[in-house]
Amino acid sequence: MIKRIIILALSGLIFYGCQSHEHENAEAENEVPAIAVTQWTESMELFMEYETAVVAAEIKFIIHLTTLADFQPVRAGKVTLFFEKADGSAIKFDKDELLREGIFTPTYTFETSGKYNFSLSYTGPKAKEEFLIGTFAVYSSAADIPAGVEEPATDEISFLKEQQWKMEFATEEARVRNVKSTVNGIGKVRPRPASFAQIVSPVEGIISIAAAGQLVNPGQKVKKGETLAVLVPPLAAGNSWAEIYLKYEQAKTEFQRAKRLQVRKAISAREFEQAKRNFDVRKAGFSNYFDSKNSSMRYDSQTQNFLITAPINGIVSDVTVLPGQNIDRNQNLFSIVDPSKVWLSIEVFAEQAAKLAQISGASVSVPGSEKMILFEQSHLKLINRGEILDPEKQTLTILMEADNAGRQLLIGQTFQAQIYTTPATNVLTVPSSAVYDDNGQKTVYIQLGGESFEKRAVKTGPIYQGFIPVTGGVQSGERVVKTGGYQVKLASSSEEIGHPHAH
Repeated sequence: MIKRIIILALSGLIFYGCQSHEHENAEAENEVPAIAVTQWTESMELFMEYETAVVAAEIKFIIHLTTLADFQPVRAGKVTLFFEKADGSAIKFDKDELLREGIFTPTYTFETSGKYNFSLSYTGPKAKEEFLIGTFAVYSSAADIPAGVEEPATDEISFLKEQQWKMEFATEEARVRNVKSTVNGIGKVRPRPASFAQIVSPVEGIISIAAAGQLVNPGQKVKKGETLAVLVPPLAAGNSWAEIYLKYEQAKTEFQRAKRLQVRKAISAREFEQAKRNFDVRKAGFSNYFDSKNSSMRYDSQTQNFLITAPINGIVSDVTVLPGQNIDRNQNLFSIVDPSKVWLSIEVFAEQAAKLAQISGASVSVPGSEKMILFEQSHLKLINRGEILDPEKQTLTILMEADNAGRQLLIGQTFQAQIYTTPATNVLTVPSSAVYDDNGQKTVYIQLGGESFEKRAVKTGPIYQGFIPVTGGVQSGERVVKTGGYQVKLASSSEEIGHPHAH
């Protein structure tokens, strides 16, 4: 379906864009008026030039075709031109050979005058499209062509298709979009406390060489309870945690036996209290080393080794030990982080913080990536709205928890943030990359036709998800240059009248 059609000149009275194209070398007073047509569909752009048709005169149609997916010229395919009169008679011809990349130049000589309904289709490996051009008039002679109305001089900028195709260039329609008010800030990604674990050794020991295969590596995914490393007792066994464990187990067994004897009244009260007191002392000493409720500390009574296990699901972010290394008590061994949820610590200026009464989402931009990461309201949780003002920066720190299942954000990463604060309203927008600062005045470049552009001054609002609201200078549906605008600006200052562009 054809989404939008712009015909720059229907009667040949106005010639946009390629006025300098030297299609013929005849004197200006003998030239037949030329016509330029530009149309956009969802997938292609057509820019076509041809002279007003006269009976018995060969007409060359100069057809430029661009695919909008990459704004590159077509490099193969066929164009078909179809002309139909009201009485049903029709003319059809095609061209399957390119003059050069992006350009077909079919020719035809009309034998009878009249008005036709003109359409053009393209079929190729990258696209298939049809363009409805409209009324096409063939005159009996050049003298029958109506006189044109002279148009006032404009500040149009000529930027040829061949220039556009050789660089990064793209346009996009100005559209009405739902836009929310935003508060800008700078932030850093922090680990969520419940999703981060710093594992230290509860005892002295040696990282087992025999169990070196169980020692995890940085970046490795682990599950809660999975063994990260194996510690063997230190050589000085007199005070070793293996001895502490064995004495605890012995005291535990004796106390359990004393409880059974007490039921049968086969033990004195003094003996029972002594067994209980001995167990409590050994248990306190044991708990000082081994907390059975902490899943990162587990003693293997069969091997008399200590197993360091993961307390959470996550990714090993740091490993500070090697097989055979002597370990001190409370020495850092590993760090584990679960990046599926992170905290966003965002600094905003104090005068903007009052707008954050209702947060309805956020987007962040990280260094090295042009893509904005969007967080809907359902994927954010406000932790702290910021209560302490930084006296030097005059900023408040907003803390939010964000879903990060796709691991788009990295712990410690800095970013620029936009926090959305109000319900969306419908406003006219253009891509933020389309807006330029021209000596303090915000400007955009509008594509009037295939090779003609115009600079317009606009007023802008805050950027929202890569788009910026504009008022004045742009109408909905007009195409703005979102990539390559600087080159168009240069063309406006270096354009030479009468430069050749022959086909």
